[in-house]
Amino acid sequence: MCLKSGPKTAKTLYSLVMALAILVPCSAQSHNVQIYGGTGCVQAQNLESQLTKVLNELAPNRQDTQNLTVRIALSLSAGNLSVSLKLADESGQIALARRYRLNRQDCPDVSSLLQLVLEEFLREFPENPWHRDDSEIASSAQTPPRDLTRLKLGLTVLANLEPWNSSFETHLHLEGAIKGDFHWLAGLHLRAAVPQNALDGGYQRFDLLLGAGVTTYAWQTHWDLEVLGGLLILQGDSFEENYTALAPNIEIHLGTRWQWAQFSMGPRLGVQIIKHDIQVLPSNARAHISIVNLGLSLQYDMN
Repeated sequence: MCLKSGPKTAKTLYSLVMALAILVPCSAQSHNVQIYGGTGCVQAQNLESQLTKVLNELAPNRQDTQNLTVRIALSLSAGNLSVSLKLADESGQIALARRYRLNRQDCPDVSSLLQLVLEEFLREFPENPWHRDDSEIASSAQTPPRDLTRLKLGLTVLANLEPWNSSFETHLHLEGAIKGDFHWLAGLHLRAAVPQNALDGGYQRFDLLLGAGVTTYAWQTHWDLEVLGGLLILQGDSFEENYTALAPNIEIHLGTRWQWAQFSMGPRLGVQIIKHDIQVLPSNARAHISIVNLGLSLQYDMN
């Protein structure tokens, strides 16, 4: 069998050859952007479009810069934000590797930062920048790690149980990293209760407490455990003779908080370990002091 080639067949072959000639150069310049993580911090689709545009406009037209891949990895942990940027070729060799340790509030600026870093590198693309990927190699342009110790100011509204009463507390905390998502806490708590009746008079309770504990971040939530120790102060009022009494106080607090920017809010449970009673003289009548409190806490990250 033989194939007879006519004008129509030749025209068809010519069209196929021209199509291939157009497609091959285009595919040779097919760059790629991959984004991992960053939910709730960056708009992945917008960031991908930004960086793809930078690659198409500024990547040199050289043999070793065909089909470049930009890999972005973002990781949120409590108030910390880790950002990684890598520029790789088809074989996986790396030309650019940067890692930044930021805060959660830096999220709106991440896209601009990555675009600027990529633009500056591509504009002055070295002759032979490629090396094998080694995550342990420190980048010369890496930003110095920030001090992870934070200062937090908080306000809590408490409901004391048995007997029912309400109190208000302000607290100041220092928080620092231990390992991974676990952080240490050290705090100062000042509390004042609403005046309460006792027989023919009344009393008001104050607490001055120092605390230490741990906090972690899981399931998009802060979890706090703190042990407090200090003084319980009772001030009598409207009796024939009013006294001020001091007693030791130890409490355990368990709380959870949800974060919005620099604010976090959530419920808290407190249990007083040492139980005290009020004695009214001269009748020697006694009244219980609440050892359990439930509260709603609001904190502000001052760093």
